[in-house]
Amino acid sequence: MIKHFFFGCLYLLLFFTATCCTSAPNSHGLDSHQNLPGKYPHTSLRKLNPDELRGLDSPSLKIMRNEIFARHGFIFRTGQMKRYFKSQAWYQRIPKNAKASSFLSETELYNVQLIKALESGKQTPVASISQNPKYPPGRYPQTSLEKLTDKELADLLRQELTMMLNEIYARHGYEFEEPRVKKYFEGQDWYRNIPFRLQDAERIYQKHLSDTERYNIQCITRFQNTLESLWRSAPSNSDRTSESPREYAKPPQQGQDDTPMGLRTLLRTYPEFLSNGLNNTLIWKDRSKMRFDDGKPKDFNTLLNSPDLEDQFKMVYPAGLDGYDVPPVKNFDPGRVRYEPFFKKMYGSTKKEVEKHLVQIRWMPNVVNKKVWMTSINGVDKKLRAISEELEKRKELHPFVNNPAGGYYWRKISGTNRLSAHSFGIAFDINTDVANYWKWDKPMRYKNRIPLELVEIFEKHGFIWGGKWYHYDTMHFEYRPELLPPK
Repeated sequence: MIKHFFFGCLYLLLFFTATCCTSAPNSHGLDSHQNLPGKYPHTSLRKLNPDELRGLDSPSLKIMRNEIFARHGFIFRTGQMKRYFKSQAWYQRIPKNAKASSFLSETELYNVQLIKALESGKQTPVASISQNPKYPPGRYPQTSLEKLTDKELADLLRQELTMMLNEIYARHGYEFEEPRVKKYFEGQDWYRNIPFRLQDAERIYQKHLSDTERYNIQCITRFQNTLESLWRSAPSNSDRTSESPREYAKPPQQGQDDTPMGLRTLLRTYPEFLSNGLNNTLIWKDRSKMRFDDGKPKDFNTLLNSPDLEDQFKMVYPAGLDGYDVPPVKNFDPGRVRYEPFFKKMYGSTKKEVEKHLVQIRWMPNVVNKKVWMTSINGVDKKLRAISEELEKRKELHPFVNNPAGGYYWRKISGTNRLSAHSFGIAFDINTDVANYWKWDKPMRYKNRIPLELVEIFEKHGFIWGGKWYHYDTMHFEYRPELLPPK
């Protein structure tokens, strides 16, 4: 329904949000919001108030405005600005740069227009600038400011959820193709579409969303999928309409209104093991129960060492191009948080129990023919075999997978009391000689040599990749389909 919007055109990395902000570097070398160069770094961090600019003279305003472009490597052609920025040690020209405005964030575009308006003697910025610089435009500004809850989404129609999702992209200039959506946003005075080539759109998407927006996109989409399935399961066509399926757009009423989205995701992903989820309880097919959320606040180390089921969903895994080859923000490790009782219940609580379900596969038998042991539970062995078959046909990827470090290995993670995912036969490590691992690098600094094509093949079969973690492990793939977008 709105899948094609997931690769919406977004421009530039520096996007403000009141609660959470992605600080991944962009292609022009801006390391973080805190280390922006220049005399006026705040012009890339927040929307300016006209009152704070009116005391500046014209030369200062001109430098302030052009400094925004300079931070992205814009090549100045006129003498004065060319000489000024050439004298700045931080300034780096980017040859053959595209139209500079296409790299600017919403905040920067706003400030450029505001400064330019004041330079020309106007009292207020042009009409397309948001009237409230502290608040994102649109009907649902909270989607860019704070993480949404299930309760906020439960009473919304499908059309409202779609609008809420589209609005996130619209704030970043996404050029919509569906006529009705396009017409709606073109009628909003705050909307300006920034056309990009498709391949640029995908790369821009993974670099420039804030953590809050990414979380909300995943939350809204998962909620939409749940509501869509409920609507399709209505008793008869006469009981549902495309215009107002409110009865079926809500989660089931009796006792399930408050069932967390993560709990519903587990039920959808592991139907052979899990029976039901009521409020804060996960019910297994053997009628045993697990509490989903213990309600305790946790710092990062506590998340790793004493998590609950809900903590596994604290960080949204960025699938595909999203998050690829971009240093994650500090302690962003989606998938490293594992509630061990859940995995022991599903795959085996002891080495002996796990090994009962191990199956030997031949990794790339016509090229490598290496024995690898993986669990047969949830068909993990079959999925790895399918990956092996696909990779045999991809000769350009062989240097990364022709000497894998292996699969099953009952052990604890070094320096901890936590079992490794390898202990359950659900993890697989590719070649170590082309991998980077955070504990190997002194000082720790994100590096990656694994191509996106390889990552996408594993993700297609339900494996997440350790290269999208702040504590990176680029050889590591782990079967965690509950963290990936539903197919």
